[in-house]
Amino acid sequence: MGVTSLHLDWNGLDQKSGAELAEAFRAIPLSVTSLDLRWNGLDDKTDAEWIELFSSLPFVHTVVLGDRRINKYELYANQLLEQVEHLVLTDAQRLVTPLIPGFEIDEISLSGIIGVLEKRNTSAGYLVSAMLLDDMIQNIMRGEEPQSQEKYDEKRAYDAVSFYIKAATSQGSDAIKDTANFNLWQLKTLGGGMPSLKRRLEQFDIRPPERFVGSYGLFDSHKGAVVSQSLRGHEEPVDDNDELEESLGLRLGGGQMNGVF
Repeated sequence: MGVTSLHLDWNGLDQKSGAELAEAFRAIPLSVTSLDLRWNGLDDKTDAEWIELFSSLPFVHTVVLGDRRINKYELYANQLLEQVEHLVLTDAQRLVTPLIPGFEIDEISLSGIIGVLEKRNTSAGYLVSAMLLDDMIQNIMRGEEPQSQEKYDEKRAYDAVSFYIKAATSQGSDAIKDTANFNLWQLKTLGGGMPSLKRRLEQFDIRPPERFVGSYGLFDSHKGAVVSQSLRGHEEPVDDNDELEESLGLRLGGGQMNGVF
C-alpha cells in the first residue's frame, strides 16, 4: 500500500512560495494522501497558494497545521461556490457557457467536491454539484469503452438533473433557482445526445426564466409528483406539492408522474 502520511514539520517551508512548495513536493510518493506541515509558519498562506500546492499533488487531500486541517475538497468547493454565486448575482448570462475553474478537477476531486457540497444542503451547493456533473464547470471525465462510457455519461446527466431539481426547490435565492431552471431547460432542449434523458424531460413543460430569455413567460405550475435521485442513488419522493412545482418552475405534462428521475 505504501506510505499514506508524511510528517514534514520544522522544515522552514514558510520561506517558499506556493509554486516553490509545489515544485519541492513533486517527489512525494503517489500513495501519500496527507501531509503534516505543522511548525513551518504556513498559517498565513492564501487559499490560492494552497490550491497551487494541491494541484501539484493530485493524491494529497489533507494538510495538517497543528489543530487546523486543510481539506482540498472543501477548499475547491468554497472556490467554486464563490465563483458561481458571484456570477449568478452579477453576470448570469456568463453561466450559459461552461466555466473554467482555476484548478484541475479530476474524477477523484469531482466526487470529493460533490460530497462536501451535498453535506451542506444548500441550493448553491446543489447548483454547483449539478454544473460539475453537467460539465458546465469544466472537469476531466473518465475515459472508458464506448458501451460503458454511454452508461457513465447517462448516469452523470441523470444525477445532474437531480441536483438541478434540488437547487431549484431548496431554500435559496431566486437567482440560484433561475439558473437551475435554465440549465434544466437547456438539457431538455438539447438532450445531450441522450434519447432516454430527452424523453424523461419531455414530460415536463420547461421554459427558460425571463432573466435568461426575456421573450419567454414565467413557468406555469400544475399538480404532480417528482422523485429526484441523489448522486448516491437515494430516492426522495415529493407528493402533490404545489409549492414545490411553483419554486421548481416545472409543470408535469400528463398529470401525475412518479419516478421520473
